[in-house]
Amino acid sequence: MAVDSLRDMEILLDGIDPGVISTSMTINGPASIMFGFYLANAEKRGVPFTKLRGTLQNDILKEYIAQKCWCFPPRPSLRIIVDLIEFATRHVPQWNTISVSGYHIREAGSTAAQELAFTLADGFTYVEECVAARPRRRRLRAAAVVLLEQPPRLLRGDRQAERARAASGRGTCASASAPSDASRG
Repeated sequence: MAVDSLRDMEILLDGIDPGVISTSMTINGPASIMFGFYLANAEKRGVPFTKLRGTLQNDILKEYIAQKCWCFPPRPSLRIIVDLIEFATRHVPQWNTISVSGYHIREAGSTAAQELAFTLADGFTYVEECVAARPRRRRLRAAAVVLLEQPPRLLRGDRQAERARAASGRGTCASASAPSDASRG
């Protein structure tokens, strides 16, 4: 079933209490969108986010390595994943926000050693991105408090770092005709 809207998610989960069951979504590129639909459905039904349990695969790095199907380049995709992890940690504490997978890497032709190496590297990258985001978020909160007083000095360093990260993280967007995660099985 295609889930292209909140209404689609409501139809999919009709008769299922999201506060009682645990949901697993094997989805990567559009994981944040599907998670948003899932949360909106729960909210409409009066289910507190703290009661939701489940797992998103949300392993976009594996998509670049093996599946060749994604929505955004690597750097913006990692930013979305980190933001989702931060949000869910605060508001949906029983949710597993990422499940790092090596299966497709092996299926794409890697050796067992390469599958393990890429999978571990992906996992380390997600952890490193989350750790790196903490100081950035503290800086952004501090900047928001005094932004009107000293904007150029506070933001200069972040802009330079963002430019450097953007230059090293360019990727290729998948075509609109690429198969969805659901069609891969």
